[in-house]
Order: sequence, then structure tokens, then C-alpha cells
Amino acid sequence: MAPNADRSASTVDPCCQSNHEAAACTHLSLEWRIDFASTKLTGTATWTVTRSGTERPAANLVLDTKGLSIESVDVDGSRVSHQLGEEHAIFGTALSVPLPCGQDDVKVRIAYSTSPTSSACQWLTPELTAGKAHPYFFTQCQAIHARALLPCQDTPGAKFTYEAAVTVPAWATALMSALRGSNGDDSGGAKKLKAGERTFCFHQPVPIPAYLLAIAAGGLES
Repeated sequence: MAPNADRSASTVDPCCQSNHEAAACTHLSLEWRIDFASTKLTGTATWTVTRSGTERPAANLVLDTKGLSIESVDVDGSRVSHQLGEEHAIFGTALSVPLPCGQDDVKVRIAYSTSPTSSACQWLTPELTAGKAHPYFFTQCQAIHARALLPCQDTPGAKFTYEAAVTVPAWATALMSALRGSNGDDSGGAKKLKAGERTFCFHQPVPIPAYLLAIAAGGLES
């Protein structure tokens, strides 16, 4: 039996390990690369974190994760040590990041990769697609699978806006649960093309819970 995870950080959601009431993640900046060969998503998730105005501000940011490989964590541009809690078969592993004293708002950047067996990620071989020429990738984060896609506060009570830059092979098109183009630019399409890859940009100005974060990529025509 897997050890019990410590879910005491969340007082309102028993399926969540994050301390979203004490340290709220209000905006997310994603840089992702989709690797169809290894069936992994790699990149960074940068959270804008606001601590609640209490007499004892949160000393750590606690995020939900499941099956993620955490490479490094930076807070406001400086590398910090991080801790992973005990793994729970259903709820995953809590990621704890120390926060600096005297600052209400900080940026936490996490470099990581997903697992080939991520419960949030679905990978189809070319034979399983309509065109049968290229593989296809899509996510399904409901109800608590967002933590297998990125470190996050995986509860409906925590909402955030986001922006993303997604790099895919030149033959692929990426789509997300967001507007195409960077913030203020809705032109859509790929932003750059080099070395057999292209990058698509997105922004979502409406705050959403983590389970509504979605991405798909493949040989799409539109």
C-alpha cells in the first residue's frame, strides 16, 4: 500500500495537497516541447504566486504533482532547493518550494518533464489517427489529472490565467484551451520555424481551474 500523502495544506479539498489558500498561484507561463518519440512533454512552468495577507505568511509554496520529473526550481530568478513529499497512489506527491521573506508576490519557475505513463496525457500512434501519417497527442485533466501534466494547485477552488509557448515538429499544429497568439496578438499560427520545429503561442485571460487546462497536437489542418 502506498504511504498516505500529507493533505493538511489544503483545508477545503481532501484530494488536493497544495496550500492554495495561503499562497495563491494567479498566473502561469508555460514553455513546452512536445516529444512524440519519447511520449513526454518537457519544459517549464512559471507561477506568479501571491501570499495571503496574514500575520504569518506562508513560508513555502506547496503544489500538487504526480509522476513528474522535477529538474530544477527557481524563485525570482534564483535557484532554490525543493522537497518532494511521500507518494500517494491517487493524489501523487506534494512539491514544496521555499518562499523568500518580506515579499507578497514572487515568481516560481519549475523545469520538469512528464512521464510516458502520465494519466493526463494520451498518445496515439499514426495507425490510430484518421490520416495515419503522424502521431497525435492530447490531454484530459479532469478531475485531478492536471498534477500529472504540470506542478499546480489541482483543485477547482484555485484559478489562474495563463500564457504558453508550445514547440512541436514542423508537421504538427498545437491547440490549447486558450486564444491563439501571445497576449495582445490574436493573429494565431506558428511564431517561428527552425530546425524542423515551430512554436505556437497562446494566452488565456479568463481565470480557470487546472482541470480546464488542455492541449492537443498533431497533423491538424486548423
